[in-house]
Amino acid sequence: MGKDSQHREADNEHNPQRALWQAVLMQAAEDAIYGASLSAASKTRQHRIAATKAARAWLTTPSRDLAEVCHLAGLEPQAVMEHMRKQIAQAPTPEELVSRRKPPKPKPAPKPPKPKAPTHYTLGDETLTVEQWAERAGIAPATIQSRLSKGWPLAKALTSRRGQHLSPARTWRRGSPPVTITHAGMTLTVQQWAERTGLSIHTIKARRWKGWPTERVLSPLVRRRVGKTQEAEAA
Repeated sequence: MGKDSQHREADNEHNPQRALWQAVLMQAAEDAIYGASLSAASKTRQHRIAATKAARAWLTTPSRDLAEVCHLAGLEPQAVMEHMRKQIAQAPTPEELVSRRKPPKPKPAPKPPKPKAPTHYTLGDETLTVEQWAERAGIAPATIQSRLSKGWPLAKALTSRRGQHLSPARTWRRGSPPVTITHAGMTLTVQQWAERTGLSIHTIKARRWKGWPTERVLSPLVRRRVGKTQEAEAA
């Protein structure tokens, strides 16, 4: 390819008009090598044979029409003709081509999926991935991920067994003070309030997660009106 053609190719790299003429040549090449497609003009066997022969003749014989199309497509007519002569020489005859189906075009290889960046979760002043939290809590990452997908808070998802939640301060930061609750002038730990009120640690924590006021959190019984009667329930 000469310098003028190279310069023209660089100038028209994103030219849709040029891409259109390249598609015309590509369709003609497919008809010549694989046999004319089943179009309205070639729906019979004889029409397809004639169309295949016409495509081969057009792509291998010098003509003003071929030269113009190649020029618009940014290709050298002589190079196109030489390439097509070699391809057609190795292809079956038009009669053989129309007697069998056109081979399917190879599908492009699927693009590998982009690696997904791990999601980080923050508890207190620590931000870790699910795998890192799982290693600390001794729980399978899939278990934590499943709980988070259900809308669980991170503190609740990081539990050793169902119904017992681990305190980040006491489990992961040795030496840090435990969580305390102040009520009626007394500041006690959750465990101490549980012993004083007769409630379980889990019940007190569950009420705090629900946003209950401290007085209600530490109330032994919570009464709820149902119709004209009242029933006592534990949280």
